[in-house]
Amino acid sequence: MHFYGINNPIQSSYELLWREIKEWENNSGITIQNTLRRILENYFSIPTSARL
Repeated sequence: MHFYGINNPIQSSYELLWREIKEWENNSGITIQNTLRRILENYFSIPTSARL
């Protein structure tokens, strides 16, 4: 068993989308626009009660 400390090696698709934005130098403008669209779609697809 490997100890990861506070770093969780398992990431959600939402976290991976944000990582693409943080590493914007490695992506084209179209990729960034697509990623932002997917982040917004993900955010607005979450039920309203979960955001309270």
